[in-house]
Amino acid sequence: MRVSDQARERTVALLRRRCAEGYLSLDTYERRVEQVLCARSSEQLAGLTSDLPAVGLVARLRQWRVGSGGAGRAGSVRDRL
Repeated sequence: MRVSDQARERTVALLRRRCAEGYLSLDTYERRVEQVLCARSSEQLAGLTSDLPAVGLVARLRQWRVGSGGAGRAGSVRDRL
């Protein structure tokens, strides 16, 4: 699927945030932003952030899953959000 400008902007924002937090060097950040601008598919964008910690809901779900051993109550995800 072809990448939208909005998807590119979200990816650059995530890279910027992770660079500011120290997960990426400035050189790596700049290289990945160039790759974002050249990306043609959502898979290419996903590959540029796959090694970075997740943000928001995805991060909370991963944390819950690891913290509970993957076996929690059905309502516990909703309680943690």
